[in-house]
Amino acid sequence: MAPIAVAVLVGLTAGTAMTGVTFGIILAKIVGLIIGAVVIGHLIFSRLGGFVDRYRSQDIFILLVVGIALAYGGLALLLNLSEVLGAFLAGIILAEAQRTEPLEHAILPVRDLFLPLFFFYFGTTIAFGDGVPMIPLLVVLLVWSIAGKIITGYYGARFYGLSKKVSVRAGLSFTQRGEFSVIIASMAVDTIRVLSGVFILSSAMIGILLFELAPRITTALFPKKARPQKYKVPGT
Repeated sequence: MAPIAVAVLVGLTAGTAMTGVTFGIILAKIVGLIIGAVVIGHLIFSRLGGFVDRYRSQDIFILLVVGIALAYGGLALLLNLSEVLGAFLAGIILAEAQRTEPLEHAILPVRDLFLPLFFFYFGTTIAFGDGVPMIPLLVVLLVWSIAGKIITGYYGARFYGLSKKVSVRAGLSFTQRGEFSVIIASMAVDTIRVLSGVFILSSAMIGILLFELAPRITTALFPKKARPQKYKVPGT
């Protein structure tokens, strides 16, 4: 849902007057892009398993995978949608080759290279000017969002039968903000962009800290109970 939501927001902020017809055209473009990805993946890439096995260890294979993502992302931009949706659908296209593990191994180094650059670029777009606006609102948003994620993670884990200790650890480990939050924040106006940017970066740092401290916190909350020693009775 996140790529589709981003695509809709990009279409809404394209600068044209928003009417029911315009919104319908945006949805039609999104549906058409999704159908195109499914058709291309099913008719073409479902038959390329042997090709992946033959060339997956060569550098040109990485270029091919990145090129497909850029091409379909560019098609989404051409339709005035978000390139994020296009890149996401490119992953669906490639998945039809039924070689998920080799594709993941090929893409992980590329992701590890560009993901920090993505967040660094977002940080450079935040112009503080007069400082951070609406600090009380920022604090409320941070407390509310982090508490909400911890509660959701805890009860979600409990729903699937995990122990209280593991559930608390799960809740503490999923408080970070992802790249879709950054993309949505980058579309805001200047003042809101500063607020949302500081919110995302702050929650990301707090989330990383909570993730690192989650084992210690859960151990402190749920200490191991000492097992009573069993003594042998003489003569048994």
